[in-house]
Amino acid sequence: MKHKLKELWFLFILLPIQTFAQITINGAVIDEEALQPIPYVTIYINETTIGTITNISGRFTIEKVMLPCEIVFSHISYETVVISFDQNSETNINVELKPKVVELGAIEVTDKNRREENLRHFKERFLGTDYWGKHAYFENDSVLIFNQLSATEKEKQDHHSILLPADSSSTLFTVNTKGPLLVNLPLLGYKLHINLIHYTEVQTGNDKDYRFHSLGYFYFQPEEDASKRKTNRFKKQRLKAYYHSDRHFCRSLFADRLKENGYIVFSSVLNPATKWYDFKELEFDKHRIHSTDEVKVVGLKNKSFFIRYYERKTYPANLNEIKNGQTLSSELSKIYFLKDTCTIRSDGSRPDNSIMFGSKIGDKRVGAMLPNDYEPEKEE
Repeated sequence: MKHKLKELWFLFILLPIQTFAQITINGAVIDEEALQPIPYVTIYINETTIGTITNISGRFTIEKVMLPCEIVFSHISYETVVISFDQNSETNINVELKPKVVELGAIEVTDKNRREENLRHFKERFLGTDYWGKHAYFENDSVLIFNQLSATEKEKQDHHSILLPADSSSTLFTVNTKGPLLVNLPLLGYKLHINLIHYTEVQTGNDKDYRFHSLGYFYFQPEEDASKRKTNRFKKQRLKAYYHSDRHFCRSLFADRLKENGYIVFSSVLNPATKWYDFKELEFDKHRIHSTDEVKVVGLKNKSFFIRYYERKTYPANLNEIKNGQTLSSELSKIYFLKDTCTIRSDGSRPDNSIMFGSKIGDKRVGAMLPNDYEPEKEE
């Protein structure tokens, strides 16, 4: 088959963590300088619904911890601490937090009109402009700090310049925070507590020509005391957000069920005679190393491929329907491998941040995110 293709930009996906062994972690959180306990510290397993807060004595217990994982310690007055846990980690710990010093800097945009424009811009990029992104909203956008730098100034900044190359005419648009960012996802029934590490966007002359990289830690807090009607509505919306997402794709790849779950992955080569692209299906079996806990995709560094997802009005399509042409075809997505060895775990997480998605899948951003411990069969 032949198609003309549009150039696709990449969204760098934030990383979730896989789950294997379950433990309980106890401990205390203290001020690094005063050596006094810190109450009301938010503690959570990154990209899950599992979390707690410290009591008045600074102590905490967090249960149902699945290893390996990252546990985040977050407080508006202290620097965020992230600790990686595996089977060899201590389960009784003391954590010291450093008091936060917020430096706004001379280049922070403070003009009201400019700030409103930057807020609108960031909301579209970060939350997305699709069905879910348009309904999501910031609850405390006052914590956001917007900066703009020229390309020459970027050399002074550590903002992933290798992943986001820019020429002399480019501008960097960056976002940092003075504290945790709260995002409401009313369609999915979650409130997100986000510790945003950075957001960096390269702009090269017009609003449609951009690339960005975002990194943060996420805690999903389900809406409490929702009515049965709202709960059922959340379940349906979560299913819609889940299918044809990066998580669904990666879980399918781990289980070696891409076609069964509706995905065809192919490369494209420009035919000089016709100036159209010829497609060839990617044989993943030649690039997969499978173990009990993870799949390693090897030999595809710096290569990109297209993804077509076949779906019906019900989710997902099955292999026979695809072969018989009974399914409806959605828009193309794109996948790009940054490393020679890319790891995918059974829950769809990518612990080395080495896989990017673009276009249809990449357009599902924070507004369509689901927690790492989401399982669709439990929602049905």
